[in-house]
Amino acid sequence: MSDKSKQMDLFYRIDKKFTKILNSMVDSGELAKIQPNGLAILVVLKRFTSYYQSKSGIYAYPSLEKIGTLAGISEKTVRRQIIRLTDLGYLKVIKTAGKRKQEYLLSEKFYAVSLRDDTEDKLLHAPYIPHKMKQIERDLEVFEQEGMIPANSPITISNIEIKNLQVNIINNMTGSQSVNIVSDLNKVIDDPNIPTWAKQRIKTTLKQKLTEASKEIETSLIGNTDDNKPK
Repeated sequence: MSDKSKQMDLFYRIDKKFTKILNSMVDSGELAKIQPNGLAILVVLKRFTSYYQSKSGIYAYPSLEKIGTLAGISEKTVRRQIIRLTDLGYLKVIKTAGKRKQEYLLSEKFYAVSLRDDTEDKLLHAPYIPHKMKQIERDLEVFEQEGMIPANSPITISNIEIKNLQVNIINNMTGSQSVNIVSDLNKVIDDPNIPTWAKQRIKTTLKQKLTEASKEIETSLIGNTDDNKPK
């Protein structure tokens, strides 16, 4: 029976595919950073990401006009939000010579919270490749159990270390960067590479350190007062 004959036997056609949004995007506070317009654009781009890999890669390629129409926002807002999503690490804009449309490579973020004292929290990035998401999930399960990503996995890892009021972000692909919390606290709070839960831990650590420092100062002052008392 031909496809046309099969269609003649049907009453309706229903699109049963769906687009996933990770729970961690909501739980980690990333959704608040992305904001409603950014989320709408992200959903549209996920919808139009090629399911299978082509010669040009796994890209979404709707026009800015189409993104705006489907997301219900202006083209100007689309442009602005695409820059924001790029800064947040959710997509990369691909500009190909000879093509009028921009293409977009999407990325998923996964936060790995350490359950042991001898390991650090990690931020994992995986390219959004629809037909490989099951494999990426299996790679993440291996990472949970063994602390290592399987060979040839597309997942990249960034370490998030919070030590002595300094945040170190170490990426196995792009190198590392450090931020001193005392001198750059506002920069840390605004940094899209540091998840909300890590920022909360920074605030807690900072509060503890300041409390300890104040106690040390108080103890020192009391000691000096005692030394100055007449004997």
